[in-house]
Amino acid sequence: MAVEVIDPVADYAVLMQQLFDFERIHQLFNSGLFTMRFDAMHAITGPYAKQILERMLGAEPRHGTERQPRARLRR
Repeated sequence: MAVEVIDPVADYAVLMQQLFDFERIHQLFNSGLFTMRFDAMHAITGPYAKQILERMLGAEPRHGTERQPRARLRR
């Protein structure tokens, strides 16, 4: 039996590239005319935000907070 390991972040990033104009969004992030703040709330969205917002779209790491997922969320 063979096991295939997939990268859901990479698959999702490819899908988002098909739905949105990443080149234009990249230009917006790097224009100096746009600021944002993304809070991943220590959840699963952190790795997705790092890949898409920072690596692919060029957002500065300072735009994202709480990107490291926690094994257990506080109440």
